[in-house]
Amino acid sequence: MTGTDTGTDQRVRPLGYQPSLDGLRAIAVVAVVVYHLHQSSAPGGWAGVQLFFVLSGFLITSLLLSESSTTGGVSVGRFWMRRVLRLLPALVVMLVGYTVMVALTSGGSSGHDALVQSLRALTYGYNWFSVADGAWDELAHLWSLSVEEQFYVVWPLVMVVVLHGRRRGATASPGTRRLVALTVIGIVASAWWQWHLLADGHTIRAVAGTDSTAYAILAGCLLAEIRSLRLPGAQLLERIRPAAAPVGVAAFLAIVLFVHDAGHTTRLAVPVASLLMIIGLVDVKRGPVARAFSSPPLRAVGRVSYGLYLWHIPAILLCGRVVREAGVASELKYPLAIVAMTAATIVSYRFVEQPFLRMKHRFEAPATQTLE
Repeated sequence: MTGTDTGTDQRVRPLGYQPSLDGLRAIAVVAVVVYHLHQSSAPGGWAGVQLFFVLSGFLITSLLLSESSTTGGVSVGRFWMRRVLRLLPALVVMLVGYTVMVALTSGGSSGHDALVQSLRALTYGYNWFSVADGAWDELAHLWSLSVEEQFYVVWPLVMVVVLHGRRRGATASPGTRRLVALTVIGIVASAWWQWHLLADGHTIRAVAGTDSTAYAILAGCLLAEIRSLRLPGAQLLERIRPAAAPVGVAAFLAIVLFVHDAGHTTRLAVPVASLLMIIGLVDVKRGPVARAFSSPPLRAVGRVSYGLYLWHIPAILLCGRVVREAGVASELKYPLAIVAMTAATIVSYRFVEQPFLRMKHRFEAPATQTLE
């Protein structure tokens, strides 16, 4: 499917590969891993998930706008195939491995429960299963992947419809205004809905519901629209850029390391900090913060962040069981889990993700080759 708008702005600002965004992925996944491994060391580590959301919205919207500008439309089918090749193989391998290991180490009902959880995860509706159950289970971290996948399904279709009829070269066309207005309305509505649910005590519904968490993804979408379409707000971004990254990094790390409250105010602060970091890092090659986030170690972690996110919970759970059954010091769980998740991540990236990533070129538009 492609948009019938053959007039998407030829002056769309391309994004290209941004090494520092790999660094952002790295701090996001490390925050989540530390939070789940030893929560008292990073009580606000859940914020890493919201950073991933903002990044996803920014990158995917930038990609789609660039593709539309270059080719005259958005190939939704090709976009979905790229997402499938990027995400599904590693997830399937992790779920199979997790189910088999639970069955071998625990057996009985535990093995059955692991199979049910795995089948739920494959539907990419895991967040709604958690909402329906009113509780988190062992693979609860997969709720965020489901939210993102639902976004990947819907958002390209929204852009095709909203940008329909946009004139070539028109930076302030009706399609552009509709897209920005819809994004802003979505942010406000989603944030309000989460606040309402939290105020009523529906915590899991507020945290895991796609509608109540969409504001973080849409915030990234809005930033991409402002930057890519060179809207008036882009000038403001340029002015605040020098201070944006240091302020954003300081705010994000303060939340991760010191903030125990996961209330609505804190949840709104994380996307703001994430936006500041992206503003301060994108299109910037110089400066201490940009150099730090573009450093080889952070970029390496960022490139394997998907596999690390998938495997860190299974590694923690299974190493905890091994330690308990062996009757050794419980503290051994931490180094064992780190070794296990690191090994699984490397194997996943080298032997599962990379082979399928090399197949993506068959479904790439010219504008997408450096963004995913």
